[in-house]
Amino acid sequence: MSVHASLDFVEIDGDNYNLSFIILKNSNSSNVWSNFFRRINWNNDLQLPKNFFTLNLGTNGSHTYHPWCPFHLNDDECSSWLQWAIVRPNNGEGDEIKMLQFRGDPEEIFADQSTKTGISSHIQYSIWAEQLANNNQPSLGNLSRMETLVRQTINYQLRSIPNQIVNRVRNELQDREQRKRRTRSRSRSPPHKSSLSQTNQQLAVPQPMPQQQYYIPQQMAPIPQQQVQWNSPMANVQPQPVPSYTPQRT
Repeated sequence: MSVHASLDFVEIDGDNYNLSFIILKNSNSSNVWSNFFRRINWNNDLQLPKNFFTLNLGTNGSHTYHPWCPFHLNDDECSSWLQWAIVRPNNGEGDEIKMLQFRGDPEEIFADQSTKTGISSHIQYSIWAEQLANNNQPSLGNLSRMETLVRQTINYQLRSIPNQIVNRVRNELQDREQRKRRTRSRSRSPPHKSSLSQTNQQLAVPQPMPQQQYYIPQQMAPIPQQQVQWNSPMANVQPQPVPSYTPQRT
């Protein structure tokens, strides 16, 4: 839990203070000065948690603090130049607080190269354990808001799991049904064409060759007398020689 004290300071009523840590009064504990807080740079756009603390120093600005574990300042490195001091509000309203007061001139302390800034290195475990046991609020934020956020996150993360399981089962059933359909269709389908043709060839019975028909000419009938007379003059006609063609020369 060891951290470092910042190298800035503010002046209040002539004294110089470091703003790294403050202590608020705790009336519910035997040790009144046991509520330690550490300064933090908080985003002003977000709502400040209930257990955070805002220290308004007027012209020295407004500073935000969050709970921190109690520690022994006298055992830290910065104890040589820092000490706890009670500071009362100027307007007299509100409780007094403890702030880290400089033991000397801040500029001289920071100019010294041997100055060490380690702080919060020795925790007051007994006081811190008592605070954690009596504190029902989480260290950050409001409990109801935290529960809502956790519930929403769990619901969002687990919402898709049932859908994934249902889709997986549905796809598995569809695949099984398709495999069954393919198996039934194969058992009902006719054998393959090649196997069918081979089977037909094996079962085919050779057919007798058709008898060839031969044409036997019948005896020609005698030519009528009239036809003979018509053809007789042609029979007596002698063929005339055909003159040969001789091409002329040009």
